[in-house]
Amino acid sequence: MPTAARPRSRRQREDRVLLVNVAWDTYETLLSDVERQRVRLTYDRGDLEIMSPSPIHERSKEWLGMMVKILAEEFEIDFLSGGSTTLRRKALKKGLEPDQCFWFANAPSIVARKQLKLPKDPPPDLVIEVDYSSSSLDRMSIYAALKVPEVWRYDLERLTVYRLEQKNYAPRTTSPTFPVFPLKRIEAMLEKTFEWSELQMIQAFRSVVRDAVSAERAKMPDEL
Repeated sequence: MPTAARPRSRRQREDRVLLVNVAWDTYETLLSDVERQRVRLTYDRGDLEIMSPSPIHERSKEWLGMMVKILAEEFEIDFLSGGSTTLRRKALKKGLEPDQCFWFANAPSIVARKQLKLPKDPPPDLVIEVDYSSSSLDRMSIYAALKVPEVWRYDLERLTVYRLEQKNYAPRTTSPTFPVFPLKRIEAMLEKTFEWSELQMIQAFRSVVRDAVSAERAKMPDEL
């Protein structure tokens, strides 16, 4: 029978409950039952965390997702977004919902998929993880086990990009997906999340990205 354990940290106000000794079938049943509710489930070999995101969490993840879409659009990189699609593998007894996820190189492989089945289908090429209240479970190790190649992790102060190298993540100074765009520009824009309207944010960030695209194209040699 599952039992409750106290979360390890509550730096910020976000409701988290950790259950232990939860069967995989129970986890999958809960996924179906809470599909339309505003909760996130993280499962790792019998441990199940149930988290109710705060407004700060939700606004931050929405903005990071919007920024990725603007970057992809302006740099003309084809993509598919998966939102908080559940990523899980029964054989590993691991599963979770990212805050946002995207396919870039693997977009053609899943464009016709109505359901994602790992490992038959490729995992997202990039996921966004807003983590400022410290999850009770090691979500990064779950992403690594699921072979997600790139993770953006934001704690309301700093955005860190991680790249999967063999079985572990290593921090990178730039995003492998958008290598010419400085991460500091994203951090600077995120500081305006609770000052500007969405229209202001979209227009300002798109202008910054277009400047970066123009600067990059200026470096390219003229066609003969």
